[in-house]
Amino acid sequence: MSDQAATLRGMVGQHHHYAKVVTFASGKGGVGKSNIIVNVAIALAGLDLKIALFDMDLGLANIDILLGMTPHHNLSHVMAGQKSLTDIILPGPNNVMIIPGASGVSRLANLKEQERATLIESFAEIEARADLLLVDTGAGISDNVLQFALASQVLVVVTTPEPTARMDAYALIKTVHRMSEGALPIQVIVNGVASKSEAEQVFQSLLAVCERHLSNHPQFLGFVPQDPAIPKAVKKRRPFLLNNPGSPAARAVVDLAAEMRRVLLPTGSNAAAPRVANSFFARLFSLFSSRSPQ
Repeated sequence: MSDQAATLRGMVGQHHHYAKVVTFASGKGGVGKSNIIVNVAIALAGLDLKIALFDMDLGLANIDILLGMTPHHNLSHVMAGQKSLTDIILPGPNNVMIIPGASGVSRLANLKEQERATLIESFAEIEARADLLLVDTGAGISDNVLQFALASQVLVVVTTPEPTARMDAYALIKTVHRMSEGALPIQVIVNGVASKSEAEQVFQSLLAVCERHLSNHPQFLGFVPQDPAIPKAVKKRRPFLLNNPGSPAARAVVDLAAEMRRVLLPTGSNAAAPRVANSFFARLFSLFSSRSPQ
């Protein structure tokens, strides 16, 4: 284990600064998480930020569908040595870098030392090029979801007004809070609401439970309203931000992106995104290693 750790430190030490990583997750499926992350990524890139979007949702990988793309290769081809990481990246709207990784994610914990080192180095190059790396994970509190969250700088939890969605969102927040010892900042987006006031009410009900049981409390990032423009865009396999930029949902996503920039990159609206000092994938593999049988 010590030899592996030294190898990983050596590989990531070749780069100096890395993208800030934000993982999007949800307590349950069907809350619109992937649709939100796709449109937020495009809106952030419209703010002159370099954005990479990584599809880590094992069960329902659909970022390519929402973008009208048909990826021919993904992370599994990189791990098999058939393609380089740059070979599988797809150029998205506003030059968002789309990384189709879902079908290869399940193998991450079982890679050999040299395979991990090679993959970390490949991703370090991408992380060094981006300001923000947005990670789309699956729903629930599986090991994969939790490890992606813990390797990130920020966790964004997407929920809806449905009572079951709120309960499952709290379960996710509580688990991540416990595993990170309250150190991981958690932001909440409420999707599918009738109004801003409903979104705030949903968040306040979630916050009230967190305040009773947790030492570190989530913050309200924003909301996306119910909007017929969303399903219409999905049918067309286009992001609703581009398909109907004047729609309420599109305007809300623009506001979300501005708030994310303000909260995550508090150096001023015209400043370059501050980088972190170590690689997301080095942290991720360290978590995988620590959970592997000794």
